[in-house]
Amino acid sequence: MATIKGEPVREFAFRGLGQLAVVGNQCGVAQIRGIKLSGYVAWWLWRSVYLMKLPGVRCKIRVGLDWLLHSLFHRDITKLDMRHGHALGRAHYAAGETIVNQGEIGDRFYIIESGSVEIVQERSDGSEERLGVRGAGESFGELALLHDAPRSASVRCLTPVDVLTFNRPDFLSLFGSYRAIRSDVDEEVSRHSPSRQPVP
Repeated sequence: MATIKGEPVREFAFRGLGQLAVVGNQCGVAQIRGIKLSGYVAWWLWRSVYLMKLPGVRCKIRVGLDWLLHSLFHRDITKLDMRHGHALGRAHYAAGETIVNQGEIGDRFYIIESGSVEIVQERSDGSEERLGVRGAGESFGELALLHDAPRSASVRCLTPVDVLTFNRPDFLSLFGSYRAIRSDVDEEVSRHSPSRQPVP
């Protein structure tokens, strides 16, 4: 406009009020005019600014209601669409068959539907040590996925076994998004820890 009007131009300098970022579930960081904030207050401030910046009253109401409902009612895992990511799979193994081999790269998480398995670890001298037995409702394979490490033990079927399986990306997504799943996995890990019963 200054050029059109024949007026001298001025150098543009952006003067922001600060910076906001969300870093986790109900946790954020902020720097407003030199004042640093973190935690729930920064997260709430980020959401407030985000809501104000949304275009239109209808959009603000819809997003605000969605946030309110999410804070009152936890997301329901049964509503997950498993078709596109092929997150959930099923597999059957015969008695004596090995599901997981020690030393291999972990790529799946397993939940036992029926049957039982034994967890065995091969020693340096070639002998095997049984570390534990898992049955229906229990799981295995989480540590290798969480820590991106090779399997620390093998899992062998004691009986015919049916399992539910999740691949690594889907497991990590569910683990990070749903407190119920995270709580169940943490409980399973603590139940079979420490090193006397490592989870493969």
